[in-house]
Amino acid sequence: MGFSTPALRKNGYNPTDDILILDSATYKTDSTSYLEVISGKMIESVAPHSTLRFKADIKTDSVSRTVYMRMKLGGTVVWSESYEGNSYQLRTKDIEIGGYLRETPLSVELKINIAGGFYAYLKNFSICGKQSPFVLD
Repeated sequence: MGFSTPALRKNGYNPTDDILILDSATYKTDSTSYLEVISGKMIESVAPHSTLRFKADIKTDSVSRTVYMRMKLGGTVVWSESYEGNSYQLRTKDIEIGGYLRETPLSVELKINIAGGFYAYLKNFSICGKQSPFVLD
């Protein structure tokens, strides 16, 4: 397998706090089933052992409800979080993206545990590192 970007070198991508892609929109849902709120894809294949840092702020509008967030690469869940609280909580995860091929879809999904006028929120989704193989739709 060949890799198209010289910046990948032998170590591939490495996680840092440098924000490469920031989706600053606020997404909300009252769905108790996962709802896709962010989508994108890889625009190049990635060297093995490459890792990027992903960040998102999540909350609910009630301390007695739980927000669930998950991120998928190619249909496989690579990050999931839950949080019970009505103030934004920053969640961070270093995810190994090595071995994924160009055109692999990325999706971020959100849900709340109990319906009935309560919402789950996600904002400031970011991909951090020195270089990103992703684009968001």
